[in-house]
Amino acid sequence: SKDGQFNSILDVYTDYSSSEVDSKSRMLFIAGINLFDITSINLDEKEIKWQRNTFPPLPMHAPYCMCFNEYLYISYATNFIYGFRSDGSMVFNTTIEENKLPSRILKYNEYLLADLQSKTGGFNYLATYYLSTGSERQRMQNSYSVVDFHDAGEKNVLIMANGNEGGRIGRYDPDENVETLLLELPEEINFSLKITDNEYLVGTSQKTYLFNLNSLSLNEVLNGMTFTLMRFESLSDKIFAAGDKEM
Repeated sequence: SKDGQFNSILDVYTDYSSSEVDSKSRMLFIAGINLFDITSINLDEKEIKWQRNTFPPLPMHAPYCMCFNEYLYISYATNFIYGFRSDGSMVFNTTIEENKLPSRILKYNEYLLADLQSKTGGFNYLATYYLSTGSERQRMQNSYSVVDFHDAGEKNVLIMANGNEGGRIGRYDPDENVETLLLELPEEINFSLKITDNEYLVGTSQKTYLFNLNSLSLNEVLNGMTFTLMRFESLSDKIFAAGDKEM
C-alpha cells in the first residue's frame, strides 16, 4: 500500500515452493511442498478458486517449478510435468523417469523445455516435449544445473546455469537441439532477469552484471550491490530487487 504496509488478501493454509500470476484472468497460483499441490486464488474476489491436494511421495515440488505462458505448467518432484487451464482442468502431462528430478521449465513455441537433474549423481539432461502430445522430442546431456531459461527470440533460448563451481550462459536452439556456450562466470549465478531479448541482468553472490546478447559483453552494474532476487515490471518499467535483509 501507499503507507508502506502489507495488506492481507487471504489466509491460505499451505506451504510455498513457487508462484505465478495470470494477469488476464486475475489469478494467483501457488505451488506447495507438503501441504498442498496447487492453490489457485482469484485476486478480485479474494477467494480460493480451486486446489489440488498432495499425493505421495513428498515433497511435491522443487523451488521455481512453475512457468506461466497462456497456461500454467508445473514440474513435480514425483516425476511429472503437468499443464493446467485457469479453471484447473489439465491441458498437458508427461512422465519423467524415476531417477530424474524435473526442475526449471519453459514453454517455447510448440515445445516445453525441462531441466532434468539426476537423483543418483549421473548425467543431467535438457529435455524437449511436444506441447500437443506430451511426448518427448529430444534431450541433450549436460553437467550443469539450470537457474533460468529465457526466450530470447529467433530460435534462441538463453540458459543461465551453474556447474564446476561457477556460472555459465549458453544459447540453445530447440529445433536443432544444439547449445553454444557464450560466457563463463567465476562465481555461481543466483538469479537472472530478462529486460529485452538482448539485455539481461545476472546476479551472483558477489556482483550484479548486465549481459548483452548481441555483443556478448558482461559488465558490472549497480555499484557492487548484490541481490538474491529481481523482478521486472514492464508496465511501469521498474525493476524490484530484494537482498537478504532489504527490498
